[in-house]
Amino acid sequence: MATTNRSPQAASASPPQDLSHHLSRTAAARQQPAVKRFYKYFQIPGIGQLAGGLPNASLFPFDALAAHTAHATRFPAPSTPTSTSTISIPKTLPLPADPLSLDLTTALQYGQATGIPVLAAWLKHLTAHLHPPPYAGGAEILPTLGSTDGFSKIITTFANEWNKGHDDPAERPTLLVERWAYMTAVQTALARGMNVVTVNMDEHGILPTGPGSLTDVLENWDTAQGPRPHILYTVPTGQNPTGVLAPTWRREEVYDVCCKFDVLIAEDDPYWYLQYPSDPTPTSTSFFKSLVPSYLTLDTEGRVLRLDTFSKTAFPGARLGWITGQPALIERLLRVTETSTTQPSGLSQALLARLLVGPCADHGTHVPPTPTPDPAVHYPGCPCCACFAAALPKGTSGWGVHGFERWLSGLQSEYADRRAAIIEPILSAPAIVQAAPTADGWTSLTSTRPLTVLPPSGGMFAWLALDMESHPLSGSFELADLGLALWVFWTHAPWRVLVAPGGMFAPDARGREEAWGYVRVCFAALEKKVVADVAQRLVGGVTAFWEIKEKEGIDALLDEAAGANEVGLEGMEGMVSLMGFC
Repeated sequence: MATTNRSPQAASASPPQDLSHHLSRTAAARQQPAVKRFYKYFQIPGIGQLAGGLPNASLFPFDALAAHTAHATRFPAPSTPTSTSTISIPKTLPLPADPLSLDLTTALQYGQATGIPVLAAWLKHLTAHLHPPPYAGGAEILPTLGSTDGFSKIITTFANEWNKGHDDPAERPTLLVERWAYMTAVQTALARGMNVVTVNMDEHGILPTGPGSLTDVLENWDTAQGPRPHILYTVPTGQNPTGVLAPTWRREEVYDVCCKFDVLIAEDDPYWYLQYPSDPTPTSTSFFKSLVPSYLTLDTEGRVLRLDTFSKTAFPGARLGWITGQPALIERLLRVTETSTTQPSGLSQALLARLLVGPCADHGTHVPPTPTPDPAVHYPGCPCCACFAAALPKGTSGWGVHGFERWLSGLQSEYADRRAAIIEPILSAPAIVQAAPTADGWTSLTSTRPLTVLPPSGGMFAWLALDMESHPLSGSFELADLGLALWVFWTHAPWRVLVAPGGMFAPDARGREEAWGYVRVCFAALEKKVVADVAQRLVGGVTAFWEIKEKEGIDALLDEAAGANEVGLEGMEGMVSLMGFC
Protein backbone atom coordinates (compact mmCIF):
# COMPACT_ATOMS: atom_id res chain seq x y z
CA MET A 1 0.00 0.00 0.00
CA ALA A 2 1.23 3.49 -0.76
CA THR A 3 2.59 5.45 2.15
CA THR A 4 1.47 8.91 3.12
CA ASN A 5 5.01 10.31 3.23
CA ARG A 6 5.78 11.04 -0.40
CA SER A 7 8.39 13.76 -0.13
CA PRO A 8 10.77 13.42 -3.11
CA GLN A 9 14.05 11.64 -2.39
CA ALA A 10 13.45 11.46 1.35
CA ALA A 11 16.40 10.17 3.37
CA SER A 12 14.37 7.12 4.33
CA ALA A 13 13.24 6.37 0.78
CA SER A 14 12.94 2.71 -0.08
CA PRO A 15 13.90 1.18 -3.42
CA PRO A 16 11.08 0.57 -5.90
CA GLN A 17 9.28 -2.74 -5.64
CA ASP A 18 10.18 -5.73 -7.77
CA LEU A 19 7.37 -5.74 -10.33
CA SER A 20 8.89 -8.29 -12.69
CA HIS A 21 5.82 -10.52 -12.29
CA HIS A 22 4.02 -8.06 -14.56
CA LEU A 23 6.29 -8.80 -17.52
CA SER A 24 4.90 -10.50 -20.60
CA ARG A 25 6.44 -13.81 -21.59
CA THR A 26 8.30 -12.27 -24.52
CA ALA A 27 9.60 -9.33 -22.49
CA ALA A 28 10.86 -11.60 -19.71
CA ALA A 29 12.75 -13.70 -22.26
CA ARG A 30 14.45 -10.85 -24.10
CA GLN A 31 18.21 -10.42 -23.83
CA GLN A 32 20.51 -7.70 -25.06
CA PRO A 33 21.44 -8.29 -28.72
CA ALA A 34 25.06 -9.37 -28.93
CA VAL A 35 26.01 -6.62 -31.38
CA LYS A 36 24.85 -3.94 -28.94
CA ARG A 37 27.51 -5.05 -26.46
CA PHE A 38 30.21 -3.92 -28.89
CA TYR A 39 29.07 -0.30 -28.95
CA LYS A 40 31.14 0.81 -25.96
CA TYR A 41 34.28 -0.29 -27.80
CA PHE A 42 33.48 1.69 -30.95
CA GLN A 43 34.67 4.94 -29.38
CA ILE A 44 38.18 3.76 -28.48
CA PRO A 45 40.56 6.18 -30.26
CA GLY A 46 42.36 4.51 -33.15
CA ILE A 47 40.35 1.31 -32.99
CA GLY A 48 40.28 -0.67 -36.26
CA GLN A 49 36.53 -1.01 -36.70
CA LEU A 50 35.94 -4.39 -38.33
CA ALA A 51 33.13 -5.63 -36.07
CA GLY A 52 30.04 -3.51 -36.74
CA GLY A 53 28.08 -3.24 -39.97
CA LEU A 54 28.24 0.55 -40.08
CA PRO A 55 28.21 2.55 -43.33
CA ASN A 56 31.17 4.87 -43.84
CA ALA A 57 30.34 8.29 -42.44
CA SER A 58 32.41 10.11 -45.08
CA LEU A 59 29.86 8.95 -47.65
CA PHE A 60 26.86 10.51 -45.92
CA PRO A 61 25.24 13.19 -48.17
CA PHE A 62 25.18 15.90 -45.46
CA ASP A 63 28.23 17.96 -44.52
CA ALA A 64 26.64 20.20 -41.88
CA LEU A 65 23.26 21.03 -40.43
CA ALA A 66 21.97 24.49 -39.53
CA ALA A 67 18.57 25.88 -38.59
CA HIS A 68 16.97 29.15 -37.53
CA THR A 69 15.12 28.70 -34.24
CA ALA A 70 12.70 30.78 -32.21
CA HIS A 71 13.72 32.51 -29.02
CA ALA A 72 12.22 30.95 -25.91
CA THR A 73 10.41 34.25 -25.26
CA ARG A 74 8.56 34.35 -28.61
CA PHE A 75 5.15 33.79 -27.01
CA PRO A 76 3.05 35.49 -25.81
CA ALA A 77 2.97 38.95 -27.42
CA PRO A 78 6.63 39.21 -28.38
CA SER A 79 8.16 42.52 -29.28
CA THR A 80 10.15 40.85 -32.07
CA PRO A 81 8.01 37.90 -33.23
CA THR A 82 10.25 36.92 -36.13
CA SER A 83 13.56 37.15 -34.28
CA THR A 84 15.53 33.90 -34.44
CA SER A 85 18.75 32.26 -33.36
CA THR A 86 20.92 30.00 -35.48
CA ILE A 87 21.96 26.53 -34.41
CA SER A 88 24.52 24.47 -36.28
CA ILE A 89 25.94 20.97 -36.10
CA PRO A 90 29.32 20.27 -37.71
CA LYS A 91 30.00 17.01 -39.51
CA THR A 92 32.77 15.99 -37.10
CA LEU A 93 34.43 17.26 -33.95
CA PRO A 94 38.13 17.02 -33.07
CA LEU A 95 39.16 14.03 -31.01
CA PRO A 96 39.09 13.35 -28.18
CA ALA A 97 35.49 14.57 -28.06
CA ASP A 98 33.58 15.25 -24.87
CA PRO A 99 31.19 12.37 -24.04
CA LEU A 100 28.33 14.86 -24.31
CA SER A 101 29.50 16.33 -27.61
CA LEU A 102 27.39 16.16 -30.73
CA ASP A 103 28.34 16.10 -34.37
CA LEU A 104 26.47 15.21 -37.54
CA THR A 105 28.38 11.97 -38.01
CA THR A 106 27.06 10.74 -34.66
CA ALA A 107 23.53 11.90 -35.43
CA LEU A 108 23.41 10.22 -38.84
CA GLN A 109 25.09 6.95 -37.84
CA TYR A 110 23.51 3.92 -36.21
CA GLY A 111 23.14 4.55 -32.50
CA GLN A 112 22.06 2.89 -29.31
CA ALA A 113 18.45 2.59 -28.19
CA THR A 114 19.30 4.81 -25.22
CA GLY A 115 19.57 7.74 -27.64
CA ILE A 116 22.19 10.37 -28.40
CA PRO A 117 24.00 10.81 -25.06
CA VAL A 118 23.76 14.59 -24.75
CA LEU A 119 19.99 14.67 -25.25
CA ALA A 120 19.33 11.54 -23.20
CA ALA A 121 21.30 12.98 -20.28
CA TRP A 122 19.44 16.29 -20.53
CA LEU A 123 16.04 14.57 -20.60
CA LYS A 124 16.91 12.41 -17.61
CA HIS A 125 17.96 15.39 -15.53
CA LEU A 126 14.99 17.45 -16.74
CA THR A 127 12.57 14.74 -15.66
CA ALA A 128 14.31 14.33 -12.30
CA HIS A 129 14.04 18.10 -11.90
CA LEU A 130 10.31 18.24 -12.72
CA HIS A 131 8.96 14.85 -11.58
CA PRO A 132 11.28 13.36 -8.93
CA PRO A 133 9.95 9.99 -7.74
CA PRO A 134 10.15 9.30 -3.99
CA TYR A 135 11.86 5.92 -4.30
CA ALA A 136 15.59 5.48 -3.71
CA GLY A 137 17.93 5.77 -6.67
CA GLY A 138 15.60 7.78 -8.86
CA ALA A 139 14.05 6.96 -12.22
CA GLU A 140 15.52 6.10 -15.60
CA ILE A 141 14.38 7.28 -19.03
CA LEU A 142 14.17 5.67 -22.47
CA PRO A 143 13.79 7.68 -25.71
CA THR A 144 10.82 6.72 -27.89
CA LEU A 145 9.29 7.67 -31.22
CA GLY A 146 6.58 9.55 -29.33
CA SER A 147 3.86 8.53 -26.89
CA THR A 148 2.07 6.17 -29.28
CA ASP A 149 5.29 4.22 -29.75
CA GLY A 150 6.01 4.35 -26.04
CA PHE A 151 2.61 3.00 -25.08
CA SER A 152 2.87 0.25 -27.69
CA LYS A 153 6.11 -0.84 -26.05
CA ILE A 154 4.50 -0.79 -22.61
CA ILE A 155 1.74 -3.08 -23.85
CA THR A 156 4.26 -5.39 -25.52
CA THR A 157 6.38 -5.52 -22.36
CA PHE A 158 3.66 -6.01 -19.76
CA ALA A 159 0.81 -7.85 -21.50
CA ASN A 160 0.86 -11.23 -23.20
CA GLU A 161 -0.57 -11.42 -26.69
CA TRP A 162 -3.90 -13.25 -26.78
CA ASN A 163 -5.60 -14.89 -29.77
CA LYS A 164 -9.32 -15.63 -29.87
CA GLY A 165 -10.01 -19.25 -30.73
CA HIS A 166 -6.51 -20.28 -29.75
CA ASP A 167 -5.89 -19.06 -26.20
CA ASP A 168 -7.88 -19.70 -23.04
CA PRO A 169 -10.40 -16.85 -22.35
CA ALA A 170 -9.41 -17.10 -18.69
CA GLU A 171 -5.91 -15.90 -19.68
CA ARG A 172 -6.97 -12.87 -21.71
CA PRO A 173 -5.25 -9.71 -20.41
CA THR A 174 -7.25 -6.52 -19.82
CA LEU A 175 -6.39 -2.84 -20.14
CA LEU A 176 -8.20 -0.33 -17.93
CA VAL A 177 -8.99 3.02 -19.54
CA GLU A 178 -11.05 6.10 -18.77
CA ARG A 179 -14.79 6.27 -19.56
CA TRP A 180 -13.99 8.27 -22.70
CA ALA A 181 -10.54 7.53 -24.06
CA TYR A 182 -7.95 8.23 -26.72
CA MET A 183 -8.75 5.45 -29.13
CA THR A 184 -5.27 4.99 -30.60
CA ALA A 185 -4.21 3.61 -27.22
CA VAL A 186 -7.30 1.42 -27.09
CA GLN A 187 -6.65 0.09 -30.59
CA THR A 188 -3.06 -0.71 -29.61
CA ALA A 189 -4.37 -2.99 -26.88
CA LEU A 190 -7.10 -4.53 -29.03
CA ALA A 191 -4.57 -5.44 -31.71
CA ARG A 192 -2.81 -7.68 -29.18
CA GLY A 193 -6.08 -9.36 -28.27
CA MET A 194 -6.54 -7.53 -24.97
CA ASN A 195 -9.89 -6.87 -23.38
CA VAL A 196 -10.55 -3.16 -22.73
CA VAL A 197 -12.63 -2.12 -19.71
CA THR A 198 -13.62 1.44 -18.87
CA VAL A 199 -13.55 3.16 -15.49
CA ASN A 200 -16.05 5.89 -14.66
CA MET A 201 -14.82 9.45 -14.31
CA ASP A 202 -16.05 12.85 -13.19
CA GLU A 203 -14.78 16.41 -13.54
CA HIS A 204 -11.65 15.39 -11.58
CA GLY A 205 -10.77 12.35 -13.66
CA ILE A 206 -10.88 8.65 -12.81
CA LEU A 207 -13.18 7.72 -9.92
CA PRO A 208 -11.24 5.78 -7.27
CA THR A 209 -14.37 4.59 -5.43
CA GLY A 210 -18.10 4.25 -6.05
CA PRO A 211 -20.14 2.54 -8.77
CA GLY A 212 -18.10 1.86 -11.89
CA SER A 213 -14.96 3.18 -10.20
CA LEU A 214 -11.46 1.75 -10.25
CA THR A 215 -12.04 -0.01 -6.93
CA ASP A 216 -15.41 -1.32 -8.07
CA VAL A 217 -13.98 -2.79 -11.29
CA LEU A 218 -10.99 -4.41 -9.59
CA GLU A 219 -12.74 -5.61 -6.45
CA ASN A 220 -15.56 -7.29 -8.35
CA TRP A 221 -13.53 -8.64 -11.25
CA ASP A 222 -14.82 -11.84 -12.83
CA THR A 223 -11.76 -14.02 -13.45
CA ALA A 224 -13.70 -15.98 -16.07
CA GLN A 225 -12.94 -13.10 -18.46
CA GLY A 226 -9.24 -13.17 -17.65
CA PRO A 227 -6.83 -12.27 -14.85
CA ARG A 228 -7.60 -9.15 -12.87
CA PRO A 229 -6.33 -6.12 -14.86
CA HIS A 230 -2.84 -4.94 -13.98
CA ILE A 231 -2.38 -1.96 -16.37
CA LEU A 232 -4.23 1.36 -16.16
CA TYR A 233 -3.88 3.78 -19.08
CA THR A 234 -4.68 7.37 -18.12
CA VAL A 235 -4.29 10.88 -19.52
CA PRO A 236 -4.50 12.84 -16.24
CA THR A 237 -3.85 16.34 -17.62
CA GLY A 238 -6.17 17.73 -20.28
CA GLN A 239 -7.69 14.29 -20.73
CA ASN A 240 -8.42 13.45 -24.34
CA PRO A 241 -11.29 14.05 -25.16
CA THR A 242 -12.83 15.63 -22.04
CA GLY A 243 -10.17 18.21 -21.08
CA VAL A 244 -10.36 17.09 -17.43
CA LEU A 245 -7.40 17.72 -15.10
CA ALA A 246 -6.91 15.32 -12.18
CA PRO A 247 -5.83 17.29 -9.08
CA THR A 248 -3.13 15.92 -6.80
CA TRP A 249 -5.58 14.63 -4.20
CA ARG A 250 -7.43 12.60 -6.84
CA ARG A 251 -4.17 11.20 -8.20
CA GLU A 252 -3.21 10.13 -4.68
CA GLU A 253 -6.51 8.27 -4.31
CA VAL A 254 -6.11 6.55 -7.68
CA TYR A 255 -2.50 5.66 -6.93
CA ASP A 256 -3.47 4.09 -3.60
CA VAL A 257 -6.04 1.88 -5.34
CA CYS A 258 -3.42 0.81 -7.88
CA CYS A 259 -1.04 -0.11 -5.06
CA LYS A 260 -3.75 -2.09 -3.29
CA PHE A 261 -4.57 -4.13 -6.40
CA ASP A 262 -1.04 -4.25 -7.86
CA VAL A 263 -1.78 -2.21 -11.00
CA LEU A 264 0.81 -0.48 -13.19
CA ILE A 265 -0.01 3.10 -14.26
CA ALA A 266 0.76 4.15 -17.84
CA GLU A 267 0.63 7.93 -17.44
CA ASP A 268 0.30 9.54 -20.89
CA ASP A 269 0.89 13.24 -20.24
CA PRO A 270 1.48 15.19 -23.49
CA TYR A 271 -0.49 18.19 -22.18
CA TRP A 272 1.15 18.51 -18.77
CA TYR A 273 2.21 22.12 -19.39
CA LEU A 274 -1.29 23.07 -20.67
CA GLN A 275 -3.15 23.52 -17.39
CA TYR A 276 -5.88 26.17 -17.01
CA PRO A 277 -5.93 28.38 -15.18
CA SER A 278 -2.25 28.74 -14.47
CA ASP A 279 -0.04 31.66 -13.56
CA PRO A 280 -0.96 34.21 -16.27
CA THR A 281 2.42 35.95 -16.07
CA PRO A 282 4.86 33.29 -14.89
CA THR A 283 8.44 34.17 -14.16
CA SER A 284 11.25 32.00 -15.47
CA THR A 285 11.16 29.85 -12.33
CA SER A 286 7.48 29.84 -11.32
CA PHE A 287 5.64 28.23 -14.21
CA PHE A 288 6.64 24.63 -13.52
CA LYS A 289 5.78 25.10 -9.84
CA SER A 290 2.24 26.20 -10.79
CA LEU A 291 1.43 22.86 -12.45
CA VAL A 292 -0.18 19.80 -10.89
CA PRO A 293 2.69 17.30 -10.57
CA SER A 294 2.99 13.92 -12.26
CA TYR A 295 1.99 10.55 -10.82
CA LEU A 296 5.75 9.96 -10.69
CA THR A 297 6.02 12.28 -7.68
CA LEU A 298 3.64 9.98 -5.78
CA ASP A 299 5.23 6.74 -6.92
CA THR A 300 6.67 5.17 -3.76
CA GLU A 301 6.51 1.67 -5.26
CA GLY A 302 7.85 2.22 -8.78
CA ARG A 303 4.65 1.28 -10.63
CA VAL A 304 4.30 4.45 -12.77
CA LEU A 305 5.53 4.57 -16.37
CA ARG A 306 5.28 8.14 -17.59
CA LEU A 307 5.03 9.01 -21.29
CA ASP A 308 6.35 12.39 -22.47
CA THR A 309 6.58 13.68 -26.02
CA PHE A 310 7.89 16.61 -28.04
CA SER A 311 4.86 16.38 -30.33
CA LYS A 312 3.06 19.18 -28.49
CA THR A 313 6.05 21.10 -27.11
CA ALA A 314 8.12 21.24 -30.31
CA PHE A 315 6.68 19.56 -33.42
CA PRO A 316 4.89 16.24 -34.06
CA GLY A 317 7.09 15.29 -37.00
CA ALA A 318 10.06 14.96 -34.65
CA ARG A 319 8.63 11.58 -33.59
CA LEU A 320 10.51 11.88 -30.33
CA GLY A 321 9.49 11.31 -26.75
CA TRP A 322 10.58 9.35 -23.70
CA ILE A 323 9.34 6.93 -21.04
CA THR A 324 10.26 7.43 -17.39
CA GLY A 325 10.03 4.76 -14.72
CA GLN A 326 11.92 2.62 -12.26
CA PRO A 327 15.21 1.34 -13.76
CA ALA A 328 14.28 -2.36 -13.75
CA LEU A 329 11.17 -1.75 -15.85
CA ILE A 330 12.94 0.65 -18.19
CA GLU A 331 15.63 -1.99 -18.76
CA ARG A 332 12.97 -4.41 -20.03
CA LEU A 333 11.51 -1.70 -22.29
CA LEU A 334 15.03 -1.07 -23.57
CA ARG A 335 15.33 -4.72 -24.60
CA VAL A 336 12.09 -4.39 -26.60
CA THR A 337 13.36 -1.20 -28.24
CA GLU A 338 16.69 -2.73 -29.26
CA THR A 339 14.96 -5.24 -31.52
CA SER A 340 12.20 -2.98 -32.84
CA THR A 341 12.59 0.76 -33.46
CA THR A 342 16.12 1.06 -31.98
CA GLN A 343 16.74 4.79 -31.43
CA PRO A 344 14.58 7.70 -32.66
CA SER A 345 15.68 9.69 -35.69
CA GLY A 346 19.20 11.01 -35.20
CA LEU A 347 18.31 14.22 -37.02
CA SER A 348 15.38 14.89 -34.69
CA GLN A 349 17.50 14.19 -31.64
CA ALA A 350 20.31 16.41 -32.90
CA LEU A 351 18.04 19.35 -33.69
CA LEU A 352 16.28 19.20 -30.34
CA ALA A 353 19.55 18.73 -28.48
CA ARG A 354 20.91 21.90 -30.04
CA LEU A 355 17.66 23.75 -29.35
CA LEU A 356 17.34 22.72 -25.71
CA VAL A 357 20.71 21.86 -24.19
CA GLY A 358 22.36 24.92 -22.73
CA PRO A 359 23.25 26.84 -19.59
CA CYS A 360 20.89 28.82 -17.41
CA ALA A 361 20.41 32.44 -18.29
CA ASP A 362 21.55 33.42 -14.79
CA HIS A 363 24.67 31.30 -14.43
CA GLY A 364 27.03 29.39 -16.65
CA THR A 365 29.43 27.46 -14.45
CA HIS A 366 29.32 24.55 -12.06
CA VAL A 367 29.68 26.98 -9.13
CA PRO A 368 26.23 28.13 -7.99
CA PRO A 369 25.73 31.86 -7.56
CA THR A 370 25.49 33.47 -4.15
CA PRO A 371 23.17 33.30 -2.29
CA THR A 372 22.47 29.59 -2.68
CA PRO A 373 19.75 29.22 -5.30
CA ASP A 374 16.39 27.62 -4.74
CA PRO A 375 17.08 23.85 -4.63
CA ALA A 376 13.82 23.26 -6.49
CA VAL A 377 15.32 25.11 -9.45
CA HIS A 378 19.08 24.44 -9.21
CA TYR A 379 20.85 21.46 -7.68
CA PRO A 380 23.98 19.45 -8.46
CA GLY A 381 23.48 17.82 -11.82
CA CYS A 382 20.79 20.29 -12.85
CA PRO A 383 20.48 20.13 -16.65
CA CYS A 384 20.72 23.88 -16.95
CA CYS A 385 24.35 23.86 -15.82
CA ALA A 386 27.20 24.55 -18.19
CA CYS A 387 28.35 20.93 -18.40
CA PHE A 388 25.51 20.37 -20.85
CA ALA A 389 26.60 23.28 -23.01
CA ALA A 390 30.31 22.52 -23.18
CA ALA A 391 30.17 21.07 -26.67
CA LEU A 392 27.98 23.73 -28.26
CA PRO A 393 29.57 25.63 -31.17
CA LYS A 394 31.15 28.88 -30.06
CA GLY A 395 28.69 31.74 -29.90
CA THR A 396 25.56 29.58 -29.73
CA SER A 397 23.58 28.19 -26.84
CA GLY A 398 20.46 26.15 -26.33
CA TRP A 399 17.52 27.32 -24.30
CA GLY A 400 18.43 25.43 -21.14
CA VAL A 401 15.81 24.39 -18.60
CA HIS A 402 14.73 27.94 -17.82
CA GLY A 403 14.41 28.76 -21.49
CA PHE A 404 12.34 25.62 -22.06
CA GLU A 405 10.17 26.60 -19.10
CA ARG A 406 9.68 30.06 -20.59
CA TRP A 407 8.78 28.54 -23.97
CA LEU A 408 6.20 26.24 -22.40
CA SER A 409 4.65 29.07 -20.40
CA GLY A 410 4.30 30.99 -23.66
CA LEU A 411 2.59 28.05 -25.34
CA GLN A 412 0.24 27.71 -22.39
CA SER A 413 -0.72 31.37 -22.72
CA GLU A 414 -1.37 31.01 -26.45
CA TYR A 415 -3.59 27.97 -26.00
CA ALA A 416 -5.37 29.51 -23.00
CA ASP A 417 -6.48 32.38 -25.25
CA ARG A 418 -7.84 29.90 -27.79
CA ARG A 419 -9.59 27.95 -25.05
CA ALA A 420 -11.34 31.09 -23.83
CA ALA A 421 -12.35 32.03 -27.37
CA ILE A 422 -13.92 28.63 -28.08
CA ILE A 423 -15.92 28.20 -24.88
CA GLU A 424 -17.17 31.77 -24.32
CA PRO A 425 -19.73 31.74 -27.18
CA ILE A 426 -21.04 28.39 -25.95
CA LEU A 427 -21.35 29.52 -22.34
CA SER A 428 -23.04 32.79 -23.33
CA ALA A 429 -25.35 31.41 -26.02
CA PRO A 430 -29.01 32.31 -25.33
CA ALA A 431 -31.42 29.52 -24.57
CA ILE A 432 -33.65 28.26 -27.37
CA VAL A 433 -37.35 28.89 -26.68
CA GLN A 434 -39.75 26.43 -28.29
CA ALA A 435 -43.54 26.77 -28.51
CA ALA A 436 -45.94 23.82 -28.59
CA PRO A 437 -49.77 23.72 -28.43
CA THR A 438 -51.40 22.14 -25.38
CA ALA A 439 -54.54 20.00 -25.25
CA ASP A 440 -56.63 22.87 -23.86
CA GLY A 441 -55.67 25.26 -26.64
CA TRP A 442 -52.90 27.13 -24.88
CA THR A 443 -49.30 27.43 -26.08
CA SER A 444 -46.54 25.93 -23.96
CA LEU A 445 -43.14 27.61 -24.02
CA THR A 446 -40.04 25.65 -23.09
CA SER A 447 -36.49 26.93 -22.78
CA THR A 448 -33.50 24.69 -23.43
CA ARG A 449 -29.76 24.87 -23.94
CA PRO A 450 -29.05 22.05 -26.38
CA LEU A 451 -25.29 22.65 -26.38
CA THR A 452 -23.26 22.79 -23.17
CA VAL A 453 -19.56 22.58 -22.45
CA LEU A 454 -17.41 21.36 -19.60
CA PRO A 455 -14.73 24.09 -19.56
CA PRO A 456 -11.45 22.23 -20.05
CA SER A 457 -8.96 22.39 -17.19
CA GLY A 458 -6.10 21.36 -19.43
CA GLY A 459 -5.05 20.22 -22.88
CA MET A 460 -6.24 21.18 -26.35
CA PHE A 461 -9.84 19.96 -26.35
CA ALA A 462 -13.32 20.87 -25.14
CA TRP A 463 -15.99 18.21 -24.62
CA LEU A 464 -19.47 19.36 -25.66
CA ALA A 465 -22.75 17.74 -24.62
CA LEU A 466 -25.83 17.74 -26.89
CA ASP A 467 -29.38 17.53 -25.52
CA MET A 468 -30.90 15.75 -28.52
CA GLU A 469 -34.06 14.92 -26.59
CA SER A 470 -34.99 18.61 -26.70
CA HIS A 471 -35.01 18.69 -30.51
CA PRO A 472 -38.53 19.20 -32.00
CA LEU A 473 -38.18 15.97 -34.01
CA SER A 474 -36.73 13.79 -31.25
CA GLY A 475 -39.91 11.71 -31.25
CA SER A 476 -39.57 10.96 -34.95
CA PHE A 477 -35.93 9.84 -35.14
CA GLU A 478 -33.45 7.82 -33.16
CA LEU A 479 -31.35 10.22 -31.11
CA ALA A 480 -28.19 8.78 -32.66
CA ASP A 481 -29.57 9.63 -36.11
CA LEU A 482 -30.26 13.18 -35.01
CA GLY A 483 -26.67 13.41 -33.81
CA LEU A 484 -25.42 12.21 -37.18
CA ALA A 485 -27.69 14.66 -39.00
CA LEU A 486 -26.35 17.54 -36.90
CA TRP A 487 -22.78 16.50 -37.66
CA VAL A 488 -23.53 16.69 -41.40
CA PHE A 489 -25.51 19.94 -40.98
CA TRP A 490 -22.52 21.61 -39.33
CA THR A 491 -20.45 21.01 -42.47
CA HIS A 492 -22.89 22.99 -44.64
CA ALA A 493 -22.68 26.71 -45.39
CA PRO A 494 -22.80 29.05 -43.61
CA TRP A 495 -21.63 27.03 -40.60
CA ARG A 496 -18.72 25.11 -42.10
CA VAL A 497 -17.35 23.53 -38.93
CA LEU A 498 -15.98 20.04 -38.45
CA VAL A 499 -16.04 18.40 -35.03
CA ALA A 500 -15.00 14.99 -33.74
CA PRO A 501 -18.07 12.90 -32.81
CA GLY A 502 -18.20 11.22 -29.43
CA GLY A 503 -18.11 7.78 -31.02
CA MET A 504 -14.42 8.29 -31.77
CA PHE A 505 -13.71 8.10 -28.04
CA ALA A 506 -16.02 5.29 -26.94
CA PRO A 507 -14.01 2.18 -25.98
CA ASP A 508 -17.01 -0.02 -25.13
CA ALA A 509 -20.61 -0.75 -26.12
CA ARG A 510 -22.04 1.46 -23.39
CA GLY A 511 -20.03 4.40 -24.66
CA ARG A 512 -21.05 3.80 -28.25
CA GLU A 513 -24.71 3.80 -27.23
CA GLU A 514 -24.34 7.20 -25.57
CA ALA A 515 -21.76 8.78 -27.87
CA TRP A 516 -24.34 10.59 -30.01
CA GLY A 517 -24.74 13.05 -27.15
CA TYR A 518 -21.14 14.33 -27.29
CA VAL A 519 -18.64 15.93 -29.63
CA ARG A 520 -15.03 16.99 -29.13
CA VAL A 521 -13.63 20.25 -30.46
CA CYS A 522 -9.92 21.01 -30.75
CA PHE A 523 -9.16 24.68 -30.25
CA ALA A 524 -5.41 24.32 -30.73
CA ALA A 525 -5.10 23.97 -34.50
CA LEU A 526 -6.93 27.19 -35.42
CA GLU A 527 -5.26 30.57 -35.72
CA LYS A 528 -6.13 32.66 -32.69
CA LYS A 529 -7.90 35.35 -34.71
CA VAL A 530 -10.47 32.92 -36.17
CA VAL A 531 -11.30 30.79 -33.10
CA ALA A 532 -14.14 33.03 -31.87
CA ASP A 533 -15.71 33.18 -35.33
CA VAL A 534 -15.61 29.40 -35.72
CA ALA A 535 -17.13 29.01 -32.25
CA GLN A 536 -19.96 31.37 -33.19
CA ARG A 537 -20.61 29.29 -36.31
CA LEU A 538 -20.67 26.17 -34.16
CA VAL A 539 -23.31 27.68 -31.87
CA GLY A 540 -25.24 29.15 -34.80
CA GLY A 541 -25.38 25.75 -36.45
CA VAL A 542 -26.99 24.25 -33.36
CA THR A 543 -29.60 27.01 -33.22
CA ALA A 544 -30.42 26.56 -36.91
CA PHE A 545 -30.60 22.77 -36.57
CA TRP A 546 -33.12 23.09 -33.74
CA GLU A 547 -35.28 25.20 -36.06
CA ILE A 548 -35.76 22.26 -38.44
CA LYS A 549 -39.37 21.20 -37.92
CA GLU A 550 -39.93 18.99 -40.97
CA LYS A 551 -38.81 15.37 -41.10
CA GLU A 552 -37.71 15.80 -44.71
CA GLY A 553 -34.92 18.11 -43.60
CA ILE A 554 -33.44 15.46 -41.32
CA ASP A 555 -33.99 12.72 -43.89
CA ALA A 556 -31.95 14.66 -46.46
CA LEU A 557 -29.05 15.01 -44.03
CA LEU A 558 -29.14 11.29 -43.21
CA ASP A 559 -29.20 10.47 -46.92
CA GLU A 560 -26.07 12.56 -47.32
CA ALA A 561 -24.41 10.64 -44.50
CA ALA A 562 -25.45 7.35 -46.11
CA GLY A 563 -23.85 8.47 -49.36
CA ALA A 564 -20.60 9.01 -47.50
CA ASN A 565 -20.82 5.47 -46.13
CA GLU A 566 -21.13 4.08 -49.65
CA VAL A 567 -17.64 5.34 -50.51
CA GLY A 568 -16.05 3.57 -47.57
CA LEU A 569 -16.77 5.84 -44.62
CA GLU A 570 -18.45 4.22 -41.64
CA GLY A 571 -20.73 6.69 -39.92
CA MET A 572 -19.40 9.67 -38.04
CA GLU A 573 -16.20 7.95 -36.99
CA GLY A 574 -15.32 7.17 -40.59
CA MET A 575 -16.03 10.69 -41.80
CA VAL A 576 -13.81 12.19 -39.16
CA SER A 577 -10.92 10.03 -40.34
CA LEU A 578 -10.67 12.43 -43.26
CA MET A 579 -9.70 15.37 -41.10
CA GLY A 580 -6.69 13.95 -39.30
CA PHE A 581 -6.11 14.14 -35.58
CA CYS A 582 -5.21 17.04 -33.36
